[in-house]
Amino acid sequence: MYEELKSFQQKNKHTIVPETVTMKQLVYWVDEHRREYRAYMDTTGCRIRKRKRVQLTEERIPLKRSEWNIHFQLLMEYKETCGDCNVPVPYKIKPELGKFVRTQRVLYKLRKEGIHTWLMLSDEQVDHLDEIGFSWLETGGVQEEDIDRDL
Repeated sequence: MYEELKSFQQKNKHTIVPETVTMKQLVYWVDEHRREYRAYMDTTGCRIRKRKRVQLTEERIPLKRSEWNIHFQLLMEYKETCGDCNVPVPYKIKPELGKFVRTQRVLYKLRKEGIHTWLMLSDEQVDHLDEIGFSWLETGGVQEEDIDRDL
């Protein structure tokens, strides 16, 4: 299962495994390892080295609204400075902003495809991103060096 998750991560650039019929075993395996990881963090239980290499998302809950709002505020500040929401991924100046933008695009794509995952965008969050002109498609053409010169 580890190799399947590693392959999934390389292909999709995330470990948010959708709950589809073809991926149920992987979803269960990932859930089990998330539980083990939480137990490990709470105690001095077993070590799970492989999980750290594929960077499993911590748990199956929606992104906390306050955390999302903090990242959204950073995105609005970026837009004020750069004139758009095309944050490069990766973004060396504020890596968390680049990760946030990438995650929003992945979650939006899954939402549009009707794939239900443990992490989801609310209608309100989609509306907020639309209001500021967020691009749901990867821009691809934006280079971080171009952004650095403007800052």
